[in-house]
Amino acid sequence: MANKKITIVYQDCPMCGDRGKKLKKIVANKGIRLHKVSFASDEGGELIKTAVFDYGIKTMPFYYDGTKFAATIEELLEKPKKEESKKTRKKKAEGNK
Repeated sequence: MANKKITIVYQDCPMCGDRGKKLKKIVANKGIRLHKVSFASDEGGELIKTAVFDYGIKTMPFYYDGTKFAATIEELLEKPKKEESKKTRKKKAEGNK
């Protein structure tokens, strides 16, 4: 995931306070490039429309990785859960008999 670019759309300083410290630590540990976009900019306005109307995100800051939007950066960094194999499901079903 090195050099993954994530856009953060913000209203107030996203790098300030406790939330900012946590964000800086995550970004540094994961090797993420953070692209900061003000909600008042043209780019921010377009991203807000998509986040609100298509994804139901109604808080700031929010994050965009180029394909999906999330209310927290952790949501974008979560690995998708692996689907259970047919073998595992079959064993579970047999165990329930």
